[in-house]
Formats: sequence, structure tokens, C-alpha cells
Amino acid sequence: MQVPLWNLGQRDAEHKLANQAETSAELQAAAIKLRVAGLVRGALWDMALVKIRFEQAQVELGVYEQLLNKIQRRVELGDLPRADELLAQTELLQKRSVFTMAEAELMHARKRYTTITQMTKVPGMYEENLAALLEIGQNHPTLVAINSQIERKQAEINAIRSIGSGQTNVIAGILSDEGVDARSNRAEFFNVGVSIPFGGSAHLQPHIAAVNVELNKLIAEREQLLP
Repeated sequence: MQVPLWNLGQRDAEHKLANQAETSAELQAAAIKLRVAGLVRGALWDMALVKIRFEQAQVELGVYEQLLNKIQRRVELGDLPRADELLAQTELLQKRSVFTMAEAELMHARKRYTTITQMTKVPGMYEENLAALLEIGQNHPTLVAINSQIERKQAEINAIRSIGSGQTNVIAGILSDEGVDARSNRAEFFNVGVSIPFGGSAHLQPHIAAVNVELNKLIAEREQLLP
């Protein structure tokens, strides 16, 4: 039987790491929800803007179609030269091209909204008041989440250091010589041993260095968020 023993301060460090990991997961979930909300807002307003462009292109196309019909009629009556009709046809083709592009953009905007929300229905009212804040605050979910990740990595480093060279183990077992020699008396022995790993900082530094790389990346990301 082998039983591991806590190193000095290891239990508290592991407990703090577990709590910090749970807190960090919850805060990251809140930050992700905010980011998803931003994606939905962006998709809605992009769709509204593209729809305005589509409707404008549709109106212009209708106006130019009517204009071409009038010019063709006047050319037939001899009031206008044939060149005016050709020019009107060219302009109408340009307006049809703009309309086709606007229609495609509208379809793409709707597809993007459906991809994000998994819905085709658009809210009737989604206007919101603009936030008065011009910069990210300390209580912003994104900043709070990245701070929690930094604290988690720091707790992870402390937990690694508390392990030291490795886990100390107490080993206990029963040894029996029954069946070894039929002429000898049966004997059983109870053995107890302690396994203490060695290695010092050379064993810890690679693990700490790997976590420090992730920690520095998070700190750099936080600096980009701060004003």
C-alpha cells in the first residue's frame, strides 16, 4: 500500500489553485457571453446597414428602368437620338450590377446572423443606449476574466513550488515466504518505507518556466486592454 504525504504548504497551495481555477472559469464564461453579445449586436447592425443599401439600390434601379422606358419612347417618336438610349441602357446595367451586389451582401449578412444565433428571426427592437464610458474599466468582464487567469497561473506556480522535487510517499506491505521452501517454517514480515524524491530546483524550473510563458502572455494581453 502506498500513501502520498502532503509537502509543507502543498495542501493550501493546491486548494487555492482549485478555487482560483473555478473562479476563473466562471469569469471567463461571463466574458465570453459579453463577446457573443457583441457579435450578435454587430451582426444585427451590419444587416440593418446592408438592408438600407439594398433598398436604396432597389429604388434607384426602379427609377432608371422607368427613365429608360421614357427615353426609348421618345427615341421612337424621334425626339431624342439613339445615343441617349444607349447611354441610358449602360447606366441601367450599372444600377442592376449595384443592386445584385447589394442583394448578395444582404444574403451574406443574414447568413452571418443565422450562423451566430442559430435563428432566422430578427428582433423587432434592438436599439440600445450608447455607453458613456470611453475606456475599459477595472470591473469590465473581459479585464476581470484575464485578471483571474493571471491569478490562476500565479497560483499554479506556487502549487508547483510547493510540490518540490516530487511527492513523498509512505509505503507499507506484508511479505510472506510461504511456498519458497516446503521444509522451512512459514514467516510473514511487515515492511514500512518512505520514498523521498530528490532533484531540487533543476526538477521544478522547466515546469515553472512553461507556466511563466503563459503568464507573461496573459499580462501582455491585459496591457493591451488598459488605457
